[in-house]
Amino acid sequence: IVVAWLGDGSGGIGIYAQKLGYSKGEALEESTQKPVSLTLYGNVLRPSDNKRTIVEYNPGIGRNVTIKIYDSAGRLVKTLLDDYREAGTYRDLYWDGADDLGRTVSSEVYVIFMQAEGSRSMKKACVIR
Repeated sequence: IVVAWLGDGSGGIGIYAQKLGYSKGEALEESTQKPVSLTLYGNVLRPSDNKRTIVEYNPGIGRNVTIKIYDSAGRLVKTLLDDYREAGTYRDLYWDGADDLGRTVSSEVYVIFMQAEGSRSMKKACVIR
């Protein structure tokens, strides 16, 4: 999977892309894979107002689910989930605009990326300071 975005890449404005660690030619069997869903509530964050984004997700079937947040340079900012989930809709995750070390992130657009054993979904969240 390649994520592409417009932005400032260390002093220059342009179009950037980054591969997110998936094997070329990765195949899915349609009969065994169920689509995943990813929904964000409050996806414009203002950390100074104690706002947060609620992440709703559904793995489709019981399987391992990973939900990660990447910045506009494609760097991993935070891992929200890396665990097994049964089929069903969950609203047990949120992002408060902090990275894995608890530091408040800068103002920009972030990508929230969900992978569930071959199925993928992504949404954008904007942080405004």
